[in-house]
Amino acid sequence: KQMNKLKNFDINNLIGKCIEEVRNELKDSDISFRIVRNDDKFYMITCDFRFDRINIEIDDNKITKVYIG
Repeated sequence: KQMNKLKNFDINNLIGKCIEEVRNELKDSDISFRIVRNDDKFYMITCDFRFDRINIEIDDNKITKVYIG
């Protein structure tokens, strides 16, 4: 059930966008995301793995890495 949310969504299309663009793009979907790193600041995150959540890393206000979890 969780996998279906991201089944037809290519998370790699988020790379290069600013976080505001991603918030607007995903606000009406059931896809959740969290920022795990912004430049040199690493955020505390839970260790649970979720197939319906995108983890995002940011450098210089642009998304540079995305992965499921």
